[in-house]
Amino acid sequence: MFRTFIVMLILSALPLPALRAGEFDATARARALAPFIEEQTVGVIHVDLTRIDVDALVSWAVEVGRLEKGAIEDFQREGRSWLADLTKVGGKELYVVLSLADLPIDQPLIIMPLADDLDAQAVRAVLGRIPLFKPISFEKWGAALVGGGANTRKRLGDGKPAARPELTKAFAAAGDTTLQVLLLPPPDARRVIQELLPALPPQLGGGSTRPLTQGLLWAAAGVDLPPRPSLRLTFQSPDANAAQALNDLLSRLLKAVTQQGEVRDFLPEIQHLAEVFALRVEGDRLTLVGSDKRELITFLPPLVSRIYQETQQRAMMNKLKQLALAMINYADAKKGRLPTVANFDKQGKPLLSWRVHLLPFLEQQQLYWQFHLDEPWDSPHNKQLLARMPAVYQGPNRKLNAEGKTIFLLPVGKGAAFKDGPEGLIFPKDFPDGTSNTIFLVEADDAHAVPWTKPADLKIDPEHPERGLGGHFREGFLVALADGSARRIAKTVSKTTLRAAFTPAGGEVLGPDWQDKP
Repeated sequence: MFRTFIVMLILSALPLPALRAGEFDATARARALAPFIEEQTVGVIHVDLTRIDVDALVSWAVEVGRLEKGAIEDFQREGRSWLADLTKVGGKELYVVLSLADLPIDQPLIIMPLADDLDAQAVRAVLGRIPLFKPISFEKWGAALVGGGANTRKRLGDGKPAARPELTKAFAAAGDTTLQVLLLPPPDARRVIQELLPALPPQLGGGSTRPLTQGLLWAAAGVDLPPRPSLRLTFQSPDANAAQALNDLLSRLLKAVTQQGEVRDFLPEIQHLAEVFALRVEGDRLTLVGSDKRELITFLPPLVSRIYQETQQRAMMNKLKQLALAMINYADAKKGRLPTVANFDKQGKPLLSWRVHLLPFLEQQQLYWQFHLDEPWDSPHNKQLLARMPAVYQGPNRKLNAEGKTIFLLPVGKGAAFKDGPEGLIFPKDFPDGTSNTIFLVEADDAHAVPWTKPADLKIDPEHPERGLGGHFREGFLVALADGSARRIAKTVSKTTLRAAFTPAGGEVLGPDWQDKP
């Protein structure tokens, strides 16, 4: 939450161009969305797909974040392709509608308006190829294509739209921009917050929450992306006194946020940024205005770099989860027996890595069938398949990926979950320490990367169990646990705790430094 708040503060300080009145109809936009708005609707996001310039966005990120262009070339290429495909079939805009009834949100409600001549099936096919939308089921709903969870769609079908007149006002305040983000707190939500949280905790500035629950009718943000990034943020209050009280509360909140250790770690310059950041009270509204863009040049590079790091880290964690779940599924199919580090020939020589034998459980059956399983990984035939390393085995280093090398390894050694021999453990019987307390897979550093088909993994040194781990993220290294989850382990973890986490049946109790990480 703090990190999202920081991003909004920084973007809001970019130059604010005058919004061009009359070039869009806020009433028409609200009317198009009205059939999907209910009493519990709390937020709306609108994106104009035709105004997104992926190349400019990437160039801006490379410049201000001091990133290597090659590191995000895949995002640039795929993003450009997806947008081109959508706009080609007529998908020009989309809405995301957030409702309290859908919390926690697994699948948000996505709405794509359809013109009279728009082929809904073609739009649905394109959306199905975009990873962000793959898990979402879409169906034609009047003049729109609607996607979301089954419960959400059923509720919309059974329910009745609610009149929310603030929707038009919020769209008008956001203006004719590439992205509009609206916060529409329902009356019931204000009442619940007031009852459950009558005062802010001291670490968030303290004081009554009434200026928020009674002084914020709605909020709207209008965002334009590079090459001319800008943001205009408006808070609407019932009257001028309420706007001033809300301003005071937000000022205290901002000051308290800048003193949080997590925030300072994420952006050390946040204190100075808060000093140049300004809230303007204009009658019954608050608007966010910023100083000259030059004031932000110090803050944008580390911020963009950290956001990129966070994105990379989450992608890596998702891959570790996929691998851990695939191993569990492998065990289920093999009467509980986990994969060994490799398959072996009659002389006991390892041939192909566990990563190859996991392919059928990673939706890579066709690739698996192309291997000669009775030959070593570097046989003339098998070596040709090294270049076809699946994306799930790829790490953040593009050079290693191009070489067919992976950093996703098994921890191998005495007492660890995996041995060099031809017999795997029984899952979960052989994990008496608890599957949530045992490391299953690790993210190794680049120096320990191995060809993905080669039977090679990370040998754990009991005296130095941290050797060979991580190195890609500042906060720590990533692991997958035997329960199928993934997490980040702080670099400050003790050797005793880490050593215990590598053993599935050591009988140790993990130390207090074994803390949950995002």
